[in-house]
Amino acid sequence: MRFYLGCVAFMIVPFLSSCASGNGVSVVDMGGRKAEYSLSASDSLPGVAGNPADIMVLDSLLLVRDGEQLVICNTDSRESRTLFGRGRGPGEMLGFYDFSYDAASRELAMLDVSSQSILSVCIDSLLGVGMFQDCRVASLAGDAGLGYGPYARYVPNAGDKENYPDNILNQAYQARMDYEASQRTLVLACRYADQLEFIRDGEVTLVRGPEGVLPMFSVMDAGGFEVLAHDRDERKGFIDLCACRDGVYALFSGRTVADENSSFGNEVWFVSWDAALESVYRLDRDVIAIDVASDGKLYAVAADAGIYVYQLPGA
Repeated sequence: MRFYLGCVAFMIVPFLSSCASGNGVSVVDMGGRKAEYSLSASDSLPGVAGNPADIMVLDSLLLVRDGEQLVICNTDSRESRTLFGRGRGPGEMLGFYDFSYDAASRELAMLDVSSQSILSVCIDSLLGVGMFQDCRVASLAGDAGLGYGPYARYVPNAGDKENYPDNILNQAYQARMDYEASQRTLVLACRYADQLEFIRDGEVTLVRGPEGVLPMFSVMDAGGFEVLAHDRDERKGFIDLCACRDGVYALFSGRTVADENSSFGNEVWFVSWDAALESVYRLDRDVIAIDVASDGKLYAVAADAGIYVYQLPGA
């Protein structure tokens, strides 16, 4: 179940800050013998125009974040429609940034960074015709870190960088986030390292990948402020992830930041909850976002804005 950013991210930021020192963090390497598969798309769905950057599977529905709008696609009828317009009226948003879904309440939460609010709506009402029904808006007060996303705070092998300001290390080790309710585990996948963090019951496990990718950066002065500058030879780590009952599917790039396609990848790593790298799936195209359905189908948003379906072996 995809459950990242949205309202949950802002509640966990203070907790992550408490882990900054590395206290209570166990470090393990991805063990196990990995099986490698080369996969070709078994199906494709109509793409979305614009700049799709995220995807979520809800039964027969796909939710795709396309720029500042949310598109819903029906995998049965293959029809799609935009869920809301841009504006200040009912059912409209000015700065749609991200979304999350709570299966228990069947509520979809959408983050509007322009108005600093979260729009919450029952997913059942999205299946009807017309504007949102049973819609609620919650305002965010204080320093919620809007627009910046969640960060992995544990910094291994920092060396001479360990005394850098928190905001610099936050940017260097920023991560995508997902939550798996059956495991009661929050997962962070670092964007500039091949490392995962499992946060469960207040304990943090850092899972180091076999590539040894770590952030490469320097600190520059910009008008009296220290800012992070990524090195051209720095490699991207994980672009997206999907936490499931059996483990974590993480989309790996491995490309340098100077590569114009560094924000895409074609390798999906499956890591079990006991930190074993069990499988690597090589896709037949570059993708930027993934999600895995309960029937073992992997849905991916490709560089051409198309949505492609892959059947995972053994699923």
